Amino acid sequence: MSDEKDTANVISMAKHTNSAKHTSVVEMLKQAIDDIEKGVDGYHPNKAVLLLLDDKDGGYVDGFYNAGMRTSEMVGLTKIMSDRFSLSMAGLIEF
Repeated sequence: MSDEKDTANVISMAKHTNSAKHTSVVEMLKQAIDDIEKGVDGYHPNKAVLLLLDDKDGGYVDGFYNAGMRTSEMVGLTKIMSDRFSLSMAGLIEF
């Protein structure tokens, strides 16, 4: 039996557990591209920043890609998202 056939009925661990921890970078990017192209609930972003981390071999190598954003917008967006996450974890807002 081929690997392709073996995995045809396997559901992504991320979908099964609802955890991004089990999603690969490539899977995430494909889903993001699909959502951006189709629009989700009328949401069609025109700017983006992608933060990357390679923590293999006990180190931390970071990086980013940017589309249409100034540095100040990237910094502002990461601050807003960090604050929203913190408020969500405290149960004060839905995220």
